[in-house]
Amino acid sequence: MQVFDLHFNPKTKEDTVFDSFCYEPENLSEKKLGNLYMVGQLSNALPHDAEFLQKLAQVIKTEYYSNPQRSTELALRESLRKANNFLAKIAKEGKVRWLGNLNFIILSIKEANFAPLAFHLKISPFLLNFAQTGEMKILLLREREILDISQNLDLQGTETYPLKIFENTVYGKLTSGDRIVILTKNIFEYFKNKDLIRGISRITDEKVLNEILKPLKKELSEISGVLFFVGLTKKSSLKLTSPFFKLKAFPLPSKIAFNIKWSLLRLPIGPSLKKKVGLVLLLISILIITFFLFKEEREKELRLTAQILAEVRIQKDKAENLLIFNDEAEANLLLQSAWSKISPLANKNYRPLQLETKTLKESIEKDLTSLNQLEKISNPELISEIPSSEINLIPQEMLIFNKSLYLFNPFSANIYKLVFDSKEGSVLSGGQNLKLGTNFLDSILFFSKPNILIQYFPQKLTNQFKELTLELPSLFDEKSEAKPKIPPKTLDWEEISFAALVNYGSNLYFLDSKSGEIIKYSLPPDLNKNADQNKVLVGEVWLNNLTGGKKPQGAKSMAIDGNIWILNSKNEIDKYYKGKYTETLSFNFFPFLENPTKIWTSFSNPYLYILEPKENRIVILTKYGKVVRQYQSEKFDNLLDFAVSEDYNPPTTLPDEVGAPGKTIYLLNSLRVYRISFE
Repeated sequence: MQVFDLHFNPKTKEDTVFDSFCYEPENLSEKKLGNLYMVGQLSNALPHDAEFLQKLAQVIKTEYYSNPQRSTELALRESLRKANNFLAKIAKEGKVRWLGNLNFIILSIKEANFAPLAFHLKISPFLLNFAQTGEMKILLLREREILDISQNLDLQGTETYPLKIFENTVYGKLTSGDRIVILTKNIFEYFKNKDLIRGISRITDEKVLNEILKPLKKELSEISGVLFFVGLTKKSSLKLTSPFFKLKAFPLPSKIAFNIKWSLLRLPIGPSLKKKVGLVLLLISILIITFFLFKEEREKELRLTAQILAEVRIQKDKAENLLIFNDEAEANLLLQSAWSKISPLANKNYRPLQLETKTLKESIEKDLTSLNQLEKISNPELISEIPSSEINLIPQEMLIFNKSLYLFNPFSANIYKLVFDSKEGSVLSGGQNLKLGTNFLDSILFFSKPNILIQYFPQKLTNQFKELTLELPSLFDEKSEAKPKIPPKTLDWEEISFAALVNYGSNLYFLDSKSGEIIKYSLPPDLNKNADQNKVLVGEVWLNNLTGGKKPQGAKSMAIDGNIWILNSKNEIDKYYKGKYTETLSFNFFPFLENPTKIWTSFSNPYLYILEPKENRIVILTKYGKVVRQYQSEKFDNLLDFAVSEDYNPPTTLPDEVGAPGKTIYLLNSLRVYRISFE
């Protein structure tokens, strides 16, 4: 078989991890089960998730080859069972960030027992079994024909509790010359948009693929993902290399490597003693030259390190002088610059300067911690541990309503209500999976895919739930000022990817991160009184078409206080007003904002609250971008969501001053809820 994979720009998206795995039989027993291939992708990942895919692949591989007497179908099913058990176990430990973010394909190909006679008997010499979860594509290339065999799996509506992520398997037969191509979603969509899908059918080896991709080198440098290729041929092939993607070479089996090493030791004996002495002297000369070159390079690096440390000390001294004159802003910038220079040195083992580097770096971090209002909490107040097994729910979202927390999961219909005063919990059912939620007067509105709005009345004893239907607007509203009028294009629910839902006044605002549109729904005044089911709400496009193309495509979160604040894909905050982009906030606080996931504010609150799981913190800013407070804790190791109570007393001075006490922040971390009082 011919196997290669292309990893396109693996470092482009820091919060996405992808990998591929190739396992071939190591002995005759394992050969009965054939080859095992896996491709995985994890979105919204944190640094400690880097080994998640490897661990999952190892669990599957170990079980698959554990009993060579089984059929390939049974071996794969048992591997899936082990994988589900592994995922269930880590979920119960609170490690749930992979839920809804995991894309994974398992593929086994075995040469049939009658393969040598296959051509004469006109039967298929290869057996295929595969399973998947998520949105990757598996294409079968047969001559000039392309078949999307991933469509054979029904992946919609899978319940994640009890955890059965891998359920269905597909069995089929392949013939010599067939090729299997696996593509992650980003790569498939790029190929589709560029009309390259037909060109895939021409792929027979790396050389052909390189010819297809070479003209697109610049565009491909901006996307990331995996293309995995298996060709059913016994011909081997050279590995392709290219500056804009990474080709992963699979290691040789240990047996082959051993033989190679052994053969190198059996040098022929026959040269004269004089020749041997000459070779030894040559080797010694090479070692001496290498030693001095290495020493010179080492000394050069030490001189450079000493120079950088001198520059850092000067910057730190200047910052301390600025603090004497209360110029905190400029001092903060100098210290941040110094920290950026010294941080790479702290990871290098330069013994003469190691202690000095460490001491100086810690001193700078101490000053930055104080200047940037960073409060490290060793033991945050724990108010509840979610009994996920008892309630069949692993919450990922939460909101506050009437002194209670409501926790839910986009893959479950259950709602867990947690009362502040008693800290008692109860389970509700919304009837459908609940993706997003927001408050509206004396009710809570939940969005359920594809277009259902579920209204919940906590105060009622009966008829607590009511369903409404949402209709999408045309992409270009009739009120557009564009001339000439652009023909309206209707949005499709299959193309919608709502990232946020916020209520402001009597309107609902949905953020579609895929198209970059904000869709507004006006709620009728009698919505809470009218008990009619299936009321239809028609949306309208909120963004002005003349906004200059500044649409929040790929945005992560949204908050509204009269302005609309968008947490964009570049980890910046864009501000919009009356359908138009107005500005982007600039930040100068430490630690640097690298991968925030949520933003929140309200009309009565003068602050912006930002959640950043990567740094185990929540950041509180003024609406001018000045840091007010940061709360960080080692126990915030898997932050999923937060909510802020509205028991807030507005400030009596300028908007960027700290307001009066009365603010409470609730943080959902794995299966625990913590509370912070912001004073």
